[in-house]
This record gives sequence, structure tokens and C-alpha cells, in this order.
Amino acid sequence: MNQMPDDIVAAFVDANRQTILVSCDSYTGPALSRHLDVGIREMTAVSTAAGLAAMGCRPIVLGLNTFLLTRALGQLRQDVVHNRLPVIVVGKASGGLLRAMGPSHFLPDDLLLLRSLQPMDVLCPTSPAGLFACLGDALARTTPTYLRVGQLTDTSAAAETGPVRVTKPVATLVTAGDGVAAADAAKSRLRDVGVEVNLAVVGQLMPFDATALNSQDSIIIVFECDLIGLGDLIARCTERPIAIFTWLSTEGPGNPVAALTIFVLQALSRRRGQEPR
Repeated sequence: MNQMPDDIVAAFVDANRQTILVSCDSYTGPALSRHLDVGIREMTAVSTAAGLAAMGCRPIVLGLNTFLLTRALGQLRQDVVHNRLPVIVVGKASGGLLRAMGPSHFLPDDLLLLRSLQPMDVLCPTSPAGLFACLGDALARTTPTYLRVGQLTDTSAAAETGPVRVTKPVATLVTAGDGVAAADAAKSRLRDVGVEVNLAVVGQLMPFDATALNSQDSIIIVFECDLIGLGDLIARCTERPIAIFTWLSTEGPGNPVAALTIFVLQALSRRRGQEPR
């Protein structure tokens, strides 16, 4: 059963008295005593949260990922990041969740904008429990934190709040956000044809810790599912061979699982062809 980010954030705020929720119009959770809704005013929400943080509060901004990163980018940079205020920003409906509403609501290159907001940690939960855990992680920090939240599902490949974890010295399939479910399914299909790959879910996009990936003697295959820039982020942090597969849900009907499975097999075939005999 899928849960709305609003309900999870509301439960977290209700359980942590030092927090206050600042939402932007689209809030659908339960009523809270510590809640400000500023309407369709992302810039106002971020600036208000910055002021609250400067006074010692722990505000959590909740809004649509696309508009927080486009309409309020200046406020995030100038008011929050430059002042290193401990504001927690939850950008919901990331990835391709709102693609049916057209290009105005679809932002597959949001990671490129997030990389301009440094130093700001970026977490990427993929399950309800992961979102709640990431909120706790962010609350424990004294610097600004952004939570990029897409489809929340209870999967066996839940994202960690910390660095990437790799368990097998084989080809490693790396993804984040909405790519987790498809990558997990592709991993199962590959196993059915006798190909074992490890799945590494990126729970913290920035700062990115590539220690586990660099320790592997294998090719890294990055699956960018409505998350342009993930491959470049990883490529800058590792000297391992890397292949990048980008899937944009706006490009029309198709099966990302089948396409990713074929891409992995082709990448492994090319890799074997390059090895000395």
C-alpha cells in the first residue's frame, strides 16, 4: 500500500515538538498545531522557513519538487544554503509522478539544480519507512537538508540514509528514486538468465560516498530513471568503468524493465569483449 508523503511528514512533525511544518498549497495530510500553509508561494515558504530556523526552530518545508527547485531556487540558495540554516526541505512528486500534467510539472534534471545548492545534503528515500528515517537523519544534522521524494513503495531494495552499500564483487547496477522498482525487477530477470548483478540504491545523493563502488572490480551500470545527472555524479567519484542508461517516462509507452535488462546484457558483453584474452 502506498502512503502519501504528507501523512508521513505530518506524523514526524507531530512526534517531534521542535519541528514546524511549512507547506505550499498541495498539503493533504491531517491538521497539525504546528503548521503554516502559505498557499502557492514556494518562495514565501522557503524564506519563512529560513526565518524560523534563524530563530532556533526546526522548520520542514513540504511542497512539489518541481516548483521548489524552480520557483524558489534563489531563496534556497540565498536564504537557506548560504546561511547554513538547518532547514529540512521535502520535495515530493519528483521524477515522473506528475508527467501527465505536462512539461510544466516534469523535472527530470532536478539533480543538476540540487548540485548547485551546496553545501546542502540531498537524501532520496524510496519507501515510507525510509522517508521517516531520512527525516530523523535530517533533524539530527545542523546543516540544510533536501529530501527528494518520488513514488514511495515498500520494496525489498529500500534506500539507505547513508552511503551506497555493495555486497558482491560483480557488475553493480546503481539507481535512486523512481528507478529502484524497475532495477530490482531487472535484477530478477537477469538472474533468470544466469547473470548475477548487485543492486546498489543511492539513499544520499549529496555528498556522494563512492567508497563501496570504488572497492569493486566490476563495471558500474547507472540507471537514470527520470533523474538526469546521476551517472555524471557517480562518474566524477569513481575510476571504475561506467555505463549509463537514461529512461524518461515522457518519451512514450515502453517497458523500462525490459529495456534496462537488455542494456545490462549489452554492457556486460562489451565489457567481456574488451578484456584481454
